Amino acid sequence: MRTTVFGTSWLYRNMLCVVWIACACTILASVADSSAQSSRVVGGTDVNSKQFPFIVQIQTKGEHRCAGYIYNANWIVTTAVCVYGYKLSDLKVVVGQVSLIAIDPGEEYFDVISNHIHESYEAATKRNNIAMLQLSRSITFNDYSRSIAHGELPTTATNGTLLGWGNSGSGNIASSLKYAIVQVVTNDTCPSIDFDLWDPTSMICAGDFTHNACYGDAGGPLVLGTSVSNYVVVGLVSHSSSCFSPTAYIRLSFYTAWMQGIGGRHSCAGFIYNANYVVTTASCVAMLDKDTIVVTAGSSRLNIAGADYLYGVQQVVTNTKGDIALIQTSRSFMFDENVNFIRFDQANYNEPSSNVIGWASTEAGGCTASFDLLWGATSLTSQISNCESLVSNFDAGTMICVAGSTNRNYNSAAIVGSCSFENGAPLIQGTPSLVIGIKSVVEQSCATGQCWASALNFASKSVRNPFL
Repeated sequence: MRTTVFGTSWLYRNMLCVVWIACACTILASVADSSAQSSRVVGGTDVNSKQFPFIVQIQTKGEHRCAGYIYNANWIVTTAVCVYGYKLSDLKVVVGQVSLIAIDPGEEYFDVISNHIHESYEAATKRNNIAMLQLSRSITFNDYSRSIAHGELPTTATNGTLLGWGNSGSGNIASSLKYAIVQVVTNDTCPSIDFDLWDPTSMICAGDFTHNACYGDAGGPLVLGTSVSNYVVVGLVSHSSSCFSPTAYIRLSFYTAWMQGIGGRHSCAGFIYNANYVVTTASCVAMLDKDTIVVTAGSSRLNIAGADYLYGVQQVVTNTKGDIALIQTSRSFMFDENVNFIRFDQANYNEPSSNVIGWASTEAGGCTASFDLLWGATSLTSQISNCESLVSNFDAGTMICVAGSTNRNYNSAAIVGSCSFENGAPLIQGTPSLVIGIKSVVEQSCATGQCWASALNFASKSVRNPFL
């Protein structure tokens, strides 16, 4: 999306109705004394500066402890064994680092203000060996530090890239960050991992005698992809019996909901329908437990709303036709100068100009939503063949086709980064402003920034009658 200056009367009037929706759970970390042993790069190669800008070093009491990765500007993901039993004052996170003995250009230190260890972590068996650290201030992303998306390990994957500062098997921690291509064990077993310490549902097995994790690599990311533009992290080094036998990694896709809950990560947008209901897309909330959803109103910037603008969810109702849902909040909205509802109606093709309002990534292929509310100009088109040819699931009965107001090739008018963050964003038209659609997940190649858009849910009578 293009950014704009806040304070204009148009944007101020229309932002009152926009909400952002996150999956958030309150988890209290269990912190106790532990003799947890760091996991073990064997066969590694030195990393170049900027090559893997998402990895972080985690220090305890000023010394290297393990690794982790940047989840978003405020949160780090690592293994529980790395941080279990330590005081917050003992922990430091270093971003933009490659060398442990020299100062790197992008090197920056952060204090930790909260340590969230998975509530079902078992130190003895290493089950649920995952933790998230909240930083004392936000990371300013640049060439040396940026977030990375996590995902599922494809069943066809035969190897991945391991990162860490662990030793090469000779006994000393590496002075520079290393990477190694490690072989993935594709069946449901993990050779040398004791049966009681192995769970194929929540773990990944990778490594062999020549390329493997070693001591000091705990929390090291297992990454797929070939460059910064398409890296995806699928696992974190957890445990093994030695530096020369396969290693068990935490399977990050298994913990997606947990991480979203802890990180309070922005999921999507919506608009206020009345004092008790919000409209969004079904794809935004259908897979979430209502108790983990939080609605934030009255703020154009993520993560700064006061308690008066946070709303729990009483129920979620999804429609059987069209990607649309209603969220009933646990308490009524108190309308004021920051919060208000907006009416909706049919699209007016005689005046095709419109605007999308929401949060998205501000860079192509981005994995982190913008903190500020953004908007982008669009133009309606009645030539639905333009969308039918680009969007595989386009349905002319429940969707609207739009294009850039200064661009007729029917690329997305508003999206320049990760399309998922704009899910549910209202399409606004007319004076006084009306909502005529909400952004649906229908693009192709969102992860690469090639967001073919142009199809938004259409709030027609056939769609809204069942529950509006």
